[in-house]
Amino acid sequence: MSRSKLNATYLFLFTIPYVIAILLVASAYNTLVVHWSSWWRLCVGGVVGAAFLTALKITIQRPLNLLVLQDAKSAVGFFGRFFLIRGNPRLLVFNYVLDFILCIAGVYAIRMWFAQSLVMWGLIGWLILIMFVSTAIGSYLAYDILSIDPDQK
Repeated sequence: MSRSKLNATYLFLFTIPYVIAILLVASAYNTLVVHWSSWWRLCVGGVVGAAFLTALKITIQRPLNLLVLQDAKSAVGFFGRFFLIRGNPRLLVFNYVLDFILCIAGVYAIRMWFAQSLVMWGLIGWLILIMFVSTAIGSYLAYDILSIDPDQK
C-alpha cells in the first residue's frame, strides 16, 4: 500500500471517526444534562466519555495493527502505535487521561459553539452521518489489507 493511500486510510478510518466520537460523546452528554452548568458535571462527562472512547479503542486494535504493520516508520505507524493499548497498561492509562481531557474539551466546545436546540434535536444525527461516510471511505481504501477474503492478493 502506498504511503499516501495509507495516510488517507488512517485519516478516514481512524482520525475522523475518533474526533467525531469525541463530539458524539460531548453532544450526547450535553443533551443528557441539558448543557452542563457546573465543573462537577463537566468532569463526570469527561470520565464517562473517556470510558466509552477506551472501549472504542479496544474494538479497533486488530485493524489498527494491520495498518501500522504496513509502514511502521510513517506518521501512521507512530500515531497508530500510540493507540495500540492492548497489553500496555501505561499506554492505556495515558490514553484514558488524554480521552478525559479531549472529552472535557469536546463537551465545553459543543456547549459554546452550538445552541441547545441544535444539540438536542439534530447534531448527533449529523455526526453519525459524517462518521458513517468517513468509515465507509476508509474501509473502501483499506479493503485489500483489512479483508479476510483469501482471493485478495
